[in-house]
Amino acid sequence: MSGEAITTVVWKIWPVTGILAGLILDTGMALGAEQRKITAREAAEILRDYVWWRYPHLAPGLDLSDFSRYDPDFHYFFVWTLRSPAGVAVGHYAVNPWTGHVWDTIFCELVVWPRSEKWLKRIRKRFRYSDQEYAELAARKPVADCK
Repeated sequence: MSGEAITTVVWKIWPVTGILAGLILDTGMALGAEQRKITAREAAEILRDYVWWRYPHLAPGLDLSDFSRYDPDFHYFFVWTLRSPAGVAVGHYAVNPWTGHVWDTIFCELVVWPRSEKWLKRIRKRFRYSDQEYAELAARKPVADCK
């Protein structure tokens, strides 16, 4: 194919790809906050990053059990270590599915670690929350006792 023919094909295809990209982006922006949630798998990835940072000596033997199905509002995980035959509980955590914030549900504390801001920025950028919408979603807490 000659250079001129390639240029012609590109100019014919370009408007179509632009329209498709616009439709895809518009669809993402039109989604309500309830539809813009991270998956349990993504929540586990965020939590794994935290617990490996918090417990580096246990990191190779840590495991997460997903209990998200019991609450539609947050992703819940039980973290335990395989370093002993019976397994030892490391903690109970909840991940905000709209923002990615991680909560220690035993102490009702929001946990922050060096890379947490990276996760939060990535999720906020992906879902394109307004400042007000993000503040409201980030203020949600995982359990009734954490008020």
